[in-house]
Amino acid sequence: MVDGIEIDKDWDNATNSLKQSLTELEVPFQTAEGEGAFYGPKIDLHAKDAIGRRWQLSTIQIDFAQPDNFDIEYVNSDNKKSRPVMIHRALLGSVERFTAVLLEHYAGNLPGWLSPIQIDVLTIGNVNEYAQTIIEDLKSYRVNLDDRNIRLGEKLHNSEKSKTPIQIIIGEKDVDYKKAINSIKKSLKEPEFSLDG
Repeated sequence: MVDGIEIDKDWDNATNSLKQSLTELEVPFQTAEGEGAFYGPKIDLHAKDAIGRRWQLSTIQIDFAQPDNFDIEYVNSDNKKSRPVMIHRALLGSVERFTAVLLEHYAGNLPGWLSPIQIDVLTIGNVNEYAQTIIEDLKSYRVNLDDRNIRLGEKLHNSEKSKTPIQIIIGEKDVDYKKAINSIKKSLKEPEFSLDG
C-alpha cells in the first residue's frame, strides 16, 4: 500500500489534470469540494430535467483503490514495477436513471427519432395490400400497423395514448402517399449534435 502522502500528491495531481482537461476543452465546470468519491477525484455531468431538478448522469472517475486491491502492476520505462491508475467511466450513469430523466423531460412524448414506435399506420376498410406498400416504403423506421376491425377513433385514441408521434390514416380512396412519406422521413431524421454549440 502506498503511504498517505503519496496518495495526497496523486490525488492533487489527478484533480489538476481533470481541471486542465476541462479548461483546455473550454468546458464550463465548477469544483465541488468534498463531493469526490473516496477512491479518487471525478468529473460528473449534471443535467436538469424538465422541472429543474439536477441529475448526475455521466461520470469519469479516477480510482487509486482498485489497482491496490487487485495488486495490479506494470513495468515502466525504467524497467521497474509501477502501480497504474484506473479510470472508470459511466457514459449514461445508470441506464435506468438516464431513461427515467429522458422520459420525464419529454413527458413521455419522445422525439420521433427516439420513439420506440415512430409511426402507426391506421387503416379504414380493406386496404391491407396498400398498407403493406406504405410499410415497405418506411421499412427503415419503426412502424406499427393497426388493421383491426374497430372504429378509427379508437385506433387514434390508442395511438395517441401510446404517444406514437406520427399516425398515417389510409382508406380505400387514398392513392398518393409519396409526398406524405417524404415529409415523415424529414421529421424523423436523427438530429445532428455538435460539441461546438
